[in-house]
Amino acid sequence: MTNEIIFSPAVDDSITEPYGALEDFSELNCKSMFKLTQDSPKCLLDLGPLDHNAENLKRYRACRTWSFKQHIENLPRNGVGELHDAIYRAALSGIAEGITPLNLHFLIRDGAISKGRLAGRANVEVRDALINAHRWLGGKNPGSDKTPSISKKIDKVDWGMVREVAFGDYDLNTLSLSSGVLPGTTEDFLRKLYHPHDLICLAVDLSNAQTKKLDDWLAGGKLSYNYMVANPMRSLSGITLSGKQSPRSKDNAGECRWIVVEFDFRKDNEADARLIAELAENGKCVLDLGAALHCHLQTFLPLAMVVFSGNTSLHGWYDARAITVGEADKFREYAKTLKADSATFGPCQLVRVPWGFHKNGNQQCLCYFNEDVVNAN
Repeated sequence: MTNEIIFSPAVDDSITEPYGALEDFSELNCKSMFKLTQDSPKCLLDLGPLDHNAENLKRYRACRTWSFKQHIENLPRNGVGELHDAIYRAALSGIAEGITPLNLHFLIRDGAISKGRLAGRANVEVRDALINAHRWLGGKNPGSDKTPSISKKIDKVDWGMVREVAFGDYDLNTLSLSSGVLPGTTEDFLRKLYHPHDLICLAVDLSNAQTKKLDDWLAGGKLSYNYMVANPMRSLSGITLSGKQSPRSKDNAGECRWIVVEFDFRKDNEADARLIAELAENGKCVLDLGAALHCHLQTFLPLAMVVFSGNTSLHGWYDARAITVGEADKFREYAKTLKADSATFGPCQLVRVPWGFHKNGNQQCLCYFNEDVVNAN
């Protein structure tokens, strides 16, 4: 007896405008049938056909540049901060082409997993993307009147500036030598950065988060968590875009006190690999590169601390308490020109907890701490 359910490829009857894209779609599926596993979200069956006169659907059709097939073929790899948005853009394209949500879930999830996304996370992420894309195209997200980005992101990295900083005077050693006394435990770090009644969101892994008052967290003794939301939450829980209650959502995300910047240069990216090789010839490593960039960025905004991810990157925490929202946005945009990963800029994004552990077993140690910055406000 098989554990799989067979579905025939179907097209929503309400979407009749031809694109020529359904031919591309059939190529992705061997021009036959889909095999969908039993863990395919049955809630996607509730997404009814779109009205082909829906305003957002017409806007999307007028400005889109890629077919669903192109979105799938160009999914970025996991870990560079672009896969989440790419999944959503693929969901938009597929729904607009009339592909059923269950079939789309299988295809996009399979593509995301092939790019390194964990299967469990991809399963939920693609489900939520399809629900949100269906709502937006059908005009059921009144809070969003902006057409989502629908084509491949343009590389806006200022490689000239990155190289200038990379081969300058700063490295991991100079950053560490300029540090003050490091909080020696996760509990010490939390006490220094947050107030006792701040609502802090911690997580052992990316799928299981909890939000509690700091006092309640500390009352439980030693903390063994690997991820956290950098900024305190507004409430113990909020409603996700898919309508579910969650301890971590944009709905209950608090004000921005800290901007977390991560530089993630990887050897499997051609431009990154060339720079890493040149650095090695000069006696420097990828962590020296990240440290130098953080030393450079702190001339624009005070740097409170730097956390080793446990792998190949450093997370810098910058003090945003005394700046405006516009100034914070300008800082983030500049950081992106230095190849900062924009994923950490999300209001409820999980980042590494100091003294937690990476899945590879390495400890996420503090490399730099400036108590004067922490106590400034």
